[in-house]
Amino acid sequence: MIDLIPESSSAPPAARRRYNRRSVALALLMLPVTALAAWLAEADVPPAGVAAGLAGVFAVLLLFAYEFVQLMRSLDELQHRIHLTALVIGFASALLVLMALGIVSALTGLIGAEAWALIAILAVPASFLVYYVFLHVGLRRYR
Repeated sequence: MIDLIPESSSAPPAARRRYNRRSVALALLMLPVTALAAWLAEADVPPAGVAAGLAGVFAVLLLFAYEFVQLMRSLDELQHRIHLTALVIGFASALLVLMALGIVSALTGLIGAEAWALIAILAVPASFLVYYVFLHVGLRRYR
């Protein structure tokens, strides 16, 4: 069976249920909130409206982070270490790629300003993808 939320697979049952329910609810909430913020940014809306839409997106992201921290606090020492190692590898990898792209852009000018916005947006999901890969490897090592 494929575990669709692998970060909670090693958590105690109560923490796993809480994290899974809340993260799915937040993911479902993130879709309309982000769509609304994008629509407000494209529509002829005053800057305060656009700021409110962005504040909604950041509020949902903060709730995601809060739930992840609560999950991490529920793990035992070994599981905590596995998760932290995977997080460090994932986000350090993304930072190295961003730094390399920045150097290439500075030296050659191949990457335009518009592309940097997309690259910055995709950096966090890419970080989590690498985190999930190394989390899977780390969890398999101790099972």
